[in-house]
Amino acid sequence: PTRRSSDLSCVDDASENADTPEQRVLQALGLRRPAPLRVRLGPLAEEDMRTIVVAYLREYCHEFDREHLDTLCAIPQACNPLYLLVMLNELRTLGGNDLNHKVPALIASMPQDHPDTVSLFRWVLQRLEVFGQETVQWWCLYLAHGRVGMSSHELADLLARKLGPDAEGTALLIERGLRRYLQRRSSQLDFFHGQLRQAVVEQYSPHADAAAVHSDIATYFRDLADVCVNPRNAYELPFQLTKAGRSAELERVLVDLEFADAKISFGLLFDLMGDCDRALNIQHMHSISTIRGALSKELLTLTERPNLALQTLYNRLRWTNPIPDVLASSLNKAADLLDRRGLWLCSEAPLPEENWSVVFREARPYQSLVPSLRTILVAGPSGDIEIHEDRKSTRLN
Repeated sequence: PTRRSSDLSCVDDASENADTPEQRVLQALGLRRPAPLRVRLGPLAEEDMRTIVVAYLREYCHEFDREHLDTLCAIPQACNPLYLLVMLNELRTLGGNDLNHKVPALIASMPQDHPDTVSLFRWVLQRLEVFGQETVQWWCLYLAHGRVGMSSHELADLLARKLGPDAEGTALLIERGLRRYLQRRSSQLDFFHGQLRQAVVEQYSPHADAAAVHSDIATYFRDLADVCVNPRNAYELPFQLTKAGRSAELERVLVDLEFADAKISFGLLFDLMGDCDRALNIQHMHSISTIRGALSKELLTLTERPNLALQTLYNRLRWTNPIPDVLASSLNKAADLLDRRGLWLCSEAPLPEENWSVVFREARPYQSLVPSLRTILVAGPSGDIEIHEDRKSTRLN
């Protein structure tokens, strides 16, 4: 529905496939207590269809003759609300001021020409190709292959890179043509209807390799200068590189400790771990596996003190043996960055596998660098190290 009541929180489709993400969400909702009220919606009755058609056309100062209204309501697919609204919008724009003269033939052929909602959306896309078939194709493919959609300016930039500067303005026309079928995810646009996404796949995917689309998006985000200061870029780049099959670049990105530090500071620690898992599922790379292991071992530290992520990962990884070349380069870069930031604690021996706490004492109160489960190391002003049990405060050395 375009407008929903304040007490309606979820609308789902009628699919019963238990393997879809939508059905898993519904199953999780069903476990809540008190259980949500679930009302199954059937097809529209003829009276409902008539009410919708009349009200919809009235918003645009249009009206069907009685015979055309009867023909439209007799279409079997019109009992689907989405099919009905998409059909009405296309008929309205095609008919113009001569609605009752131009539209009847289209209504009569609608069940044969567009037997379902996906087919109807393919018609919408074909009509948009008045702006250029290639432009519409790439705009839709870029949106479909974004991790969680794409922003308006990202789509315009991608089209300008692909087809030239004139395509940037055309991107806004395409967006306006599809706006009623899109949703916003923060600053990103995405398809509101799964049927529209399927129509894009059926219409345009045979003409473009998915890896090539992901590669275009990956190159766009890679070339942005603020990849380590923009959460959006850090979120999207590893995903697109993985889907594009660009394993060498993906390895450099995920092993870059400055990138990891930035992503953790954005609150994307678990997403960074997911990036590593996706990469390793496609191809085993020792350097990425090493980074993934360090993230797991330092999970508590990185969660509680993300501001110390670079130092924590450096101290954990510098004792890796053997160190892959790409990781060695990243460690050198991280050490230089830490030096520029100011004072930092550098480990001079491999860190234990267990979680330890390191605390040093100055004129100020204790400053904890690593959270602990079992022991605390205390460095006094003279440099002596004291080891205490975490719970009993008993000195062990």
